[in-house]
Amino acid sequence: MFVNLYISFALVAPFVSGFSVPTTTSNQLWTCSSSCSPIFGVRSRSFSLFAKAKKKGGKGKAKAGSGDSGGSGEEPSFVDPSASAPPISGTSVEELASSAKLRMGKSVEALQQNLQTIRTGRANAAILDRVVVVYFDVPTPLNQLAGISVPSSSQLTIEPYDKSALADIEKALIESSLGLNPNNDGNVIRLNIPQLTEERRKELTKQVKSLGEDGKVSIRNIRRQAVDGIKKLEKSSDISKDQSMDAQDDMQKMTDASIKNMEGAVDKKEKEVMKV
Repeated sequence: MFVNLYISFALVAPFVSGFSVPTTTSNQLWTCSSSCSPIFGVRSRSFSLFAKAKKKGGKGKAKAGSGDSGGSGEEPSFVDPSASAPPISGTSVEELASSAKLRMGKSVEALQQNLQTIRTGRANAAILDRVVVVYFDVPTPLNQLAGISVPSSSQLTIEPYDKSALADIEKALIESSLGLNPNNDGNVIRLNIPQLTEERRKELTKQVKSLGEDGKVSIRNIRRQAVDGIKKLEKSSDISKDQSMDAQDDMQKMTDASIKNMEGAVDKKEKEVMKV
């Protein structure tokens, strides 16, 4: 009952002359900061503590989640070079076609580079292209910090230009998605490439197909932007309907050719992965 009366006084007192609400009671049940509003500022201490505990728990989860990134379970993803580029535009069909062709070519190249980072049963320096080392607090590609050689079909050798970077390079390799154990002898790091199991080959084949599908999506997005540009030219009467249809047909042919190139690259990589 005392609590109910106190709440009533807390709500009414600010509006009635002669009344004031103490900031604390004898048992420290209620608090109100100097910056809070007269009515809604009255809060339960237990609620404040609960909110703080919940906030602290939320931060802990965020840290745990961020610590999981970059582990051996991480799969390579397609890096679309046109994703951050502005939409395709042009004042003529020729400009639109030229821009679309250039971007599609870059997407095909990006897919080929991404496929090279998926390792097969043979040593290939390209699998280290996406390894990034934190060197003096700056994320730096491994191939800019060290010379990489292939002494045999089952081993890679990494020789840093700066010997003090050995530990950082070793850490980056361990935390990468390669699943390889670096051997650091104090001068160079050696990576032994083990033969892939049948199960692992099938997993890598799925990754290859996934990269290929992402690449196709990139090509189709470029086509869509180019076709939208062609339709705008038609709508503004800069080109006729027949010219618009011809340009869209040419754009589809360009799209089909780029996708065919991607499918060829994917098929080739799948054969490399499955070859024993």
